[in-house]
Amino acid sequence: TAHPAASAGGPGQGLDTLGQALDCLRKIGLLAEAAGGSRDNVMKLVVYLTDIANKDAVAAARRQLLAAPYPASTLVAVKALVRPELTIEIDATIRLDARRSTLAP
Repeated sequence: TAHPAASAGGPGQGLDTLGQALDCLRKIGLLAEAAGGSRDNVMKLVVYLTDIANKDAVAAARRQLLAAPYPASTLVAVKALVRPELTIEIDATIRLDARRSTLAP
């Protein structure tokens, strides 16, 4: 999740869904790098959104931080997340033995 960045600007000044999505994907990239991989090792994303109308923000974040071919992805609308300021949570599957850029289409 994007916490604590969702409230990076202080109370009432949290990040919008795009900012939270970018933060989530950056954190996923850092975790992949810490394990010896990169964002190219991200094979699947499950994105949970509290407002499905924000799906375009998720797509923009993916295009900004991930390269084609993009990971398999599932988008799920949820009623709420653990903290009220969170609008998105992303669950990632990373395979260190495979890179999306080398997989056959």
